[in-house]
Amino acid sequence: MKYHDIEWTSERIKTFWNYYSNNPAKNQIYFGKMFGDGVLKIIKKHINLKGTVVDMGCGPGHFTQKLIAQNITCIAIDSSPQSIEIVNKNKI
Repeated sequence: MKYHDIEWTSERIKTFWNYYSNNPAKNQIYFGKMFGDGVLKIIKKHINLKGTVVDMGCGPGHFTQKLIAQNITCIAIDSSPQSIEIVNKNKI
């Protein structure tokens, strides 16, 4: 099989992440879901999280949920409209 370069346009990026956010099997392998607790633990050792944290590329909101559970004010942003719909539907 021969591989080729993919031109990542904004539309292709949205399509890619929409697929992941709406596929239950893929939804479970988001970085924030798998490693968010560990990342948050390391961050809190070095940074006093106060004010508002922006979760850029929030996906379906796994890491956003972890921040909120720690009483950290958070804004969730993503380029995938379907991911944002999931965040809003789950009232994250």
